[in-house]
Amino acid sequence: MGQSSHGQRPDTPHGLRAALATALRDVPFYARLWNETAGRVPAEAPVLQEWPTWSVEELRASIAARPPFGDLYVEEALADLAFIHSSTGTTGKPRIFPVPRTDLPRMEQVYREHMEMMGIHSGDICAITLTFGLPRGAWSCVQAARAVGATVLPLSSGKVTPAEKLLDVVQTVGATVLQGAGSYLTYLTRRARELGFDTRGSSVRLLLTNGEALSAENRRHLEDAWHARVVMNFASTDLSWVSAECEASSARHGALGMHVTSGVVPEILDERRRPVGDGEYGELVVTSWLRPSSPRIRFRTGDRAALTHEPCPCGETSVRILPIQGRVDDAVRFHGQTIWASSVEDVLTSSLGAPVDFFLEHREHPERGSVLAVKLPSAVAPSAGDDLATTLQRTLNVRFLVEFMDDAEIVEKTGVAGTGKVRRVFDLVGGTA
Repeated sequence: MGQSSHGQRPDTPHGLRAALATALRDVPFYARLWNETAGRVPAEAPVLQEWPTWSVEELRASIAARPPFGDLYVEEALADLAFIHSSTGTTGKPRIFPVPRTDLPRMEQVYREHMEMMGIHSGDICAITLTFGLPRGAWSCVQAARAVGATVLPLSSGKVTPAEKLLDVVQTVGATVLQGAGSYLTYLTRRARELGFDTRGSSVRLLLTNGEALSAENRRHLEDAWHARVVMNFASTDLSWVSAECEASSARHGALGMHVTSGVVPEILDERRRPVGDGEYGELVVTSWLRPSSPRIRFRTGDRAALTHEPCPCGETSVRILPIQGRVDDAVRFHGQTIWASSVEDVLTSSLGAPVDFFLEHREHPERGSVLAVKLPSAVAPSAGDDLATTLQRTLNVRFLVEFMDDAEIVEKTGVAGTGKVRRVFDLVGGTA
């Protein structure tokens, strides 16, 4: 991580220069990207800010043209693979990708650094509720737990291990760390209450969530419900583990942000892909050379975040990623305003006293042009609809319809109990149904 009492930070400028040179010289993807964006391939690697940005769409095109992995890899590294995994496929066809053995030592070092920073050690039993299958998420958690000598309890998600059985196993073996997506941990907490499981009296002392944003209201609810600390790190299929909260940030509900790992350079760009200042939110763009086989140069993550360089009470000096607000596309443009699902979630949690499953539906209307509906479970009393609509309008300055449907339908629609990332926005007008 950053410079601290534990040692000096590696020479990041040198590592970055080497990564840029490797990308230009040995990874065909970047030569094509330069040709497509600038009409030429530089003779020498330019400084980072001059490189073109790219997203998962370019990666999908690369894989389609050169199956099964695309050309975002140093070719020699593909001769000896440790794993073959895939993305979750939440927003498109799952992308198959390799993990060469040459990548493992650095990846495992980062796993260990993150776990130690978050306060997880060899005495812990880590119950992993991410789904075990082609997606890498659960397997990376296994490697991370093993990196610090912790015990692995591979429970998987609700479609593999139902909530009742999962909670019973957690209680029986005395699991101390519960790992999973924030939305699934919230769902599991609600199911625990319905099943009469005493979360506050359980052995769980820490809830580790990654892979998606968790609103401040939901985070506080989880902390209170389990009488445990919530800690987050930022990880993705395309980048591996990027940043993690220290215990000082976790104690403040994550407000101090997540320390960025050495070997990673984060940027925040606005809608015109221009850099913004500290504390300003925009799209998180990451350059990473944590995986030697595939340096990622200015990858647009699609996550909405901000950075800070202010000193951290823990003593680490690395830049921090402030609380992620959600996906850039986890929002809808409605009558000239951008409505974020996370903002709606905060209002709902505050108004109802606990998190609730929901999604937003933007659809056409014959008289108004379009309407924006908040879909809630029928268990939320319909009589609360008018009050919620008023509160949402007053808080977010937008007129919402509040509609109710069967809870099981919402769970299925959003994927909250399943294997992929949760979807909260369905824009039937904008074409992202």
